[in-house]
Amino acid sequence: MKMLWIVVGFLSPMAHATLVVDKDIQKQLLLANLVADIEVELLESQPDPTYHAKSRAVARVLTVYQISNDGGWFPQAGEKIAIETLGGEWAGLGVAYSGYPRPYAGHRYRASLKRLAGPNFRVVGFSKGLVPLDPSRNSSRNRTDGSDGAGTGPFLYWQPDYFPIPYYISMPSFANNQALVEAVDASFASWRAPEDVRLEFLPMGCTTTTENRNDGINAIIYQTNHWEFDTDALAITRNFYVSGVGARAGLILDTDILINGFNHPYATDGTPTAHDMQNIVTHEVGHFIGLGHETDPKDIDATMFDSAMEGETKKRTLGPTDMQILFEAYGGVGQKYSQFPSTAACTVEQQTLSCLSVHRNGGSRPAVLGWILLAVVSILALGRYRITSF
Repeated sequence: MKMLWIVVGFLSPMAHATLVVDKDIQKQLLLANLVADIEVELLESQPDPTYHAKSRAVARVLTVYQISNDGGWFPQAGEKIAIETLGGEWAGLGVAYSGYPRPYAGHRYRASLKRLAGPNFRVVGFSKGLVPLDPSRNSSRNRTDGSDGAGTGPFLYWQPDYFPIPYYISMPSFANNQALVEAVDASFASWRAPEDVRLEFLPMGCTTTTENRNDGINAIIYQTNHWEFDTDALAITRNFYVSGVGARAGLILDTDILINGFNHPYATDGTPTAHDMQNIVTHEVGHFIGLGHETDPKDIDATMFDSAMEGETKKRTLGPTDMQILFEAYGGVGQKYSQFPSTAACTVEQQTLSCLSVHRNGGSRPAVLGWILLAVVSILALGRYRITSF
């Protein structure tokens, strides 16, 4: 039996598809020299020193639709192939990369593939290059099996007992871009604004970190000097979570949002040739709390729709399907600030670092502050107890 490895994205640099310009998705789909329907029979994970875990799926080819013959071997119907993806679960810890196509066992996909070398292929077109053949709008919440809701793994979630969820602005990366920082705060505000959701965030101000790592600091990083991932990706969100099937399975421990300011311009003033920071980050905050992309039937105006255009602002406002999944994941009444953000987030003008958790707006409310700090200490302690930095 012939085996063919299909690599979902590049390993170096990696391709992540959390949010992409639609024309770039179409451009990549045109690069496919093999389009085939596949059925995944087995999914297993293995450790990876850089990304914590990789997943390997064995799939059977059902139908071959397109072959652009480059002289190499291509699979035929009935033959089995292997698919390698980033993310998975190992040693009690899982890692998920938002929007990154990760197949799971028992489901069928139409895959758009391009040969790398010899018998090796990769999925092109990001998540649109690995499309489920049995679409079902069960949910668009990310599960530990890599699905957008139709799988069987536990959902990714933040533990409400530890709300508010703290987040930090990477001061060096946002230096002298205070308007962009304010847009980030406005993005978080969109998700915590509905009254009947328990979700709440705590802007912790600045951090000096510019690294995407599993360190218990939920960082928002604006990368303008380099971008090690696929150049078409506008931003990436990465969640570390408790793996397995136990009571805490899917509990998110650490999340970072990386914004690609190296390959794409960002603005806050409606510039038609730049991406709106609030528009993009509001989408990423959805991934931050464990939500996935829009599933069929898709609402192209939803915040969690998987592509965006320059000058677009519609993702700033949650759509009906966004609200549906938000209530499903975090419905209920919880304690919230009367004003958000309650801290004077991060001041990055002249690269002045504000104190990480000092309230500067007068109404700091000591009782509430104590509750906040206890929650922050608790969740960071939980995360540090269970995780190892990579």
